[in-house]
Amino acid sequence: MPESVSSRTLALSPIVFARVITNLAVHAWVFPTNVAQTNFVFPSSNTRTIVILNTGLNPLLFGSFIMDTEASLPASNNPGVAAGVPYGFDVAVFTSATGGPIAPTEGNNCTRIPVGASLSIDLADYGKRGNFSPVPGPNGVLGYPGSLIFFGAVGGDTTADITYISTLGAF
Repeated sequence: MPESVSSRTLALSPIVFARVITNLAVHAWVFPTNVAQTNFVFPSSNTRTIVILNTGLNPLLFGSFIMDTEASLPASNNPGVAAGVPYGFDVAVFTSATGGPIAPTEGNNCTRIPVGASLSIDLADYGKRGNFSPVPGPNGVLGYPGSLIFFGAVGGDTTADITYISTLGAF
């Protein structure tokens, strides 16, 4: 298969797990990561369903925004963007990233998931929904436009478990 954004963002198994740990003292938003919060874990190109379980003590906000170019990615060296994972993108890897902070606005760009509740989101196929996982390719080429998912909290910090259910075969 010729290398493409979609081939570089395939999940290697039908289910992938991610986590959210908000920190309102640092920022109003976070991106999904592994449990250690050392790597972003975005939905892969063959993800068909996202299941989010709010495991924390406060309501969780789930949202997304359109990234038209690499420049729209929140850059970790921009004022208002906290450095590194899970808040901003490393400008050494995403050399054109210059985006600023995200403003979670319930009912506009995000929705509330109550304490102990879950939300299941069915996604269209990759060709219809675009890229959810900014993975730098040769010469920094990414698939745009695309969407990034982000999380916030209401009233205090919270946590969530995320399950990405991927399809096998054509996506």
